[in-house]
Formats: sequence, C-alpha cells, structure tokens
Amino acid sequence: MIKAVIFDFDGTLINTNQLVKDGLNNLAQIHLGRPLTHMELCQLNGKHLNDQIGYITKNDIEKKVIHFKKWYAENHNKLAKTFKGIPELLEILKYEKIQLGIVSNNSTLPVQQGLNLLNFNQYFQHIITSDDVIKPKPDPEGINSMLKKMNLHSKEVLYVGDSPSDILAAKNANVESCLVDWTVLSETEKKSISADYRINHPLEIICLIKKFNVHRITHESQVVLSIR
Repeated sequence: MIKAVIFDFDGTLINTNQLVKDGLNNLAQIHLGRPLTHMELCQLNGKHLNDQIGYITKNDIEKKVIHFKKWYAENHNKLAKTFKGIPELLEILKYEKIQLGIVSNNSTLPVQQGLNLLNFNQYFQHIITSDDVIKPKPDPEGINSMLKKMNLHSKEVLYVGDSPSDILAAKNANVESCLVDWTVLSETEKKSISADYRINHPLEIICLIKKFNVHRITHESQVVLSIR
C-alpha cells in the first residue's frame, strides 16, 4: 500500500519556473551573450544548481552560485507561487494520514523560503535537500534516506516530480514514480521519461493512491486465498 508521498519541490509543488529561467538567463546573457534556448532550459530542468551554472560558465562556479542564490532570494517572493490544486492536495493527504516528504536538488534556504511563502511547513514531516546528500538526483541517495526517515519500504512510497532526474531517481530507488503535467518539458520529452504514472491535476494523486491501494489489497487477498 502507498503510505507516503515524496515530492520534488521546485516545479512540482511551487512554481519557480520563471524565477529559475530569469536567473539562469541573466547569467547566460553575461557569459554566453545570449539567453538560453527552450531546449537548453528543459535539459537543465531539475539538475543541481552547480550543474546548471556549470553549463553556462566553467569559471568561478562557486562564485556564480553565490551570485545566483542571492538574486534568487531577492526575487523569490515576487515571482514564486504554488500550482493550482496543490494546497487542496496537501490538505487531503494530511487528512488521510499519508506521510509527506520533500526530496529536492535545491538547497535548504530556498526550499525553506518557498515553504514559508506558501505556508506549507505544516504538511511535511521530513525534508531532504542538496545540503543533506553527497549525490543529488538522479542518484537515489535522497529518496533512500527519506525511506529510512519514514521507516517505509520502497513499495509503500510514491515519488512525484517534474524532471527527468526526479523520475530516474525514483526508479533507481525502486519506488513508484509520477510525472506532473505542469512541467516545462515538451510532450515528446514527457513521453521519453517513461514515468510509472503521469497526472494532469494534483488531485489525481488521491485517485492514484486509492486505486493503487485497492489493487494491492485485492492482489494480497487473492494470494492468501490461493494459499488456503
């Protein structure tokens, strides 16, 4: 049975797409003399900030990361917002006593800034950011650490994200993966990711969990009956 849902944060729970796009394009304009293309932005979607900035410039990456984080923090509350249906989803999951966690490739401070902005702190028992792992997604380290914190088996968890690194991390951790349709990825890219599930609206996660749990209960009952 699905007893917990682990979410990515940026692009999944909070709409920071324009914020990230503007921040990366500011750097790209300085170092590449042009903004990033849509394809480049999609390829960078969900990756660790060091990798995103490393794509734009190979020089003084740590200094550029600090500059980006400062710009991000200053513009965050003006540009960031939640996706329609997410607050209702979290409230229902909390009511249904589904454990909730976040595994993000973003660092702790911006994730906390987003949680404070949206008043989402009340919903999440555990949060793992890039500051808490050695290897970020698509490595399964963060999700595996979350499973230990929740004291759950991989088959009891659904991971929800918006990027290839999210889905690959879920697969590497052997948990059910769900791709959100409000990602910046193109239709072709969405299909190529091959997530276990794909949703158009946040509340579909409720139906997905109920359907999955009913199927699992039915299957287990059939196994018991066959043994008898």
